[in-house]
Amino acid sequence: MSYLILLLAISFILTVHFVAYRFFIIAFRIRRKRIKKALFLILEILSFSFIISAILSRVWANGFIKIFYLISSIWYGFMVNFIMAMGLFLIVLIISKISKFKINKVLISRIFLALTVLYSIFGIYSAFFPIIKNLTVSIRDLPEEWEGKTIVQLSDIHLGQIIGTRFMNRVNEKVDEINPEIVVI
Repeated sequence: MSYLILLLAISFILTVHFVAYRFFIIAFRIRRKRIKKALFLILEILSFSFIISAILSRVWANGFIKIFYLISSIWYGFMVNFIMAMGLFLIVLIISKISKFKINKVLISRIFLALTVLYSIFGIYSAFFPIIKNLTVSIRDLPEEWEGKTIVQLSDIHLGQIIGTRFMNRVNEKVDEINPEIVVI
């Protein structure tokens, strides 16, 4: 069963990267065989980069492996956003076919690609510089001893090879400044 799951995961990864390959060919009107082959090879290497870097980072913890892991993590984050953009792109294509409304596929694909890049940059920024949101929640029948109390909820903290002790110390300092009664992780 675990081999089947592994096979499905590898198939999914390869399929997504092949779709990305086709998308890039459309978006950038790539016609030359040499460039197509190079793009295909680069995407195939990138498709397994995160898995390889995750395995290597468990064995060796050096600067090169950390950089490799960082780059492959950013790539995979981009690909997650890219999958969502591709879904929206396909919806636009389907709607244009059904409505017989002619669209410029190259322009639309470039717009979706640009939005994917911007959203990915925002995601990277948010990972390293978390936002503190203050919310006031009114709860009916709250016991009197909990009136006016502060709760801090920490979410989406991806501790690991890239975000580690230094980052968590900064988060702890921010939490201490708030001085909550409870911290929920």
